[in-house]
Amino acid sequence: MPELPQNEVAFLREKLSVLEAELSAKHADLETITARLKKKESDYALLVQRHMELQRNQFGRKTERFVDDENPQASLFPVEFDGNDPNPNPDDIETITYQRQKGGKRRSLDMSDLPKREVVLLVDPKDRLCSCCGIEKKLAGFQCSSRLHVIPAQFEVVIEKREKRSCPN
Repeated sequence: MPELPQNEVAFLREKLSVLEAELSAKHADLETITARLKKKESDYALLVQRHMELQRNQFGRKTERFVDDENPQASLFPVEFDGNDPNPNPDDIETITYQRQKGGKRRSLDMSDLPKREVVLLVDPKDRLCSCCGIEKKLAGFQCSSRLHVIPAQFEVVIEKREKRSCPN
């Protein structure tokens, strides 16, 4: 390897020391920026937590159940049980039976003392004729049903005239 002149070696050493100084300055800047980033991240996490708490206080009552996604409540039944025992003991099986009551007594309204109005609904004239032979069908009876028709209270104006008397003198 050929030898470099003395002035080039000095120049390269000077250049190396400048680059090392710049590198140490960059490392210091990197440490400062990393510290600031960690501070900003912790501030951001605190703000997110405060925001969630404020939303909970504003949009939900404090007495409502609150489930924290990061720290959920422990399960009440930690062991999952599917109800299928591979060897069930017949003495351990409980059978529950009951009889259902039929529909309750229906209250029927006593409409015997109410005024009645009978409405006869006639069959349409084209349906009175038999579709097979064309002869008019005979009346076999009526299908009756009752319904309660409520008429609201009726109002009238009562004009009362009361005499006024006075002495002619």
